[in-house]
Amino acid sequence: MKINLLLVLTLSLIVGCSNGSDEDEAALQEKMVANQPMENPFIQESPEYDIEVEDEELLQFVNLNIRLGRIQAEAQQSMMDVLNENDLTYEAYNAMVQTVNLGDSVEDSAFSLDDIDKYEEVKILITEIENEVDEKFESAIAESGFSDERFVELNVAVQQNRELMMRSQELLRKDRSSINY
Repeated sequence: MKINLLLVLTLSLIVGCSNGSDEDEAALQEKMVANQPMENPFIQESPEYDIEVEDEELLQFVNLNIRLGRIQAEAQQSMMDVLNENDLTYEAYNAMVQTVNLGDSVEDSAFSLDDIDKYEEVKILITEIENEVDEKFESAIAESGFSDERFVELNVAVQQNRELMMRSQELLRKDRSSINY
């Protein structure tokens, strides 16, 4: 099973990659709160996300997510560098991606021919970065000892099970020294 860049890394929002000051920590916590989805009172937790996971495995999962978050952050920076080097804005690139995703042709759109040429070049480079990230994700997961299935199971469970998410946060607070910054 292929793990790709679009995999939501919930714990990367929870744990971040910070090892700085209390001010950095406070800013990170504010960002985490702002990025957490609003709770829907009409949706209840599904019992299928109530899985058994020992503290040691959960902490290992948190560490893995920190590593994956760093890989993802580096990839995002590389993508932004590619856009900047090709004089294409993030907004223009995303607008063209959306046009293509809607089944429309960028050639038939209101974009300039210059921007379309830039888009075509950038799309190839960004796809290469995404493929590299996929490989790094797969490698990191394999090195961690998690199977792809267990990683995905834990990832979904932490997203869907509030108690498990809170337990992850608490483990992280208690055992910061075990995290590989």
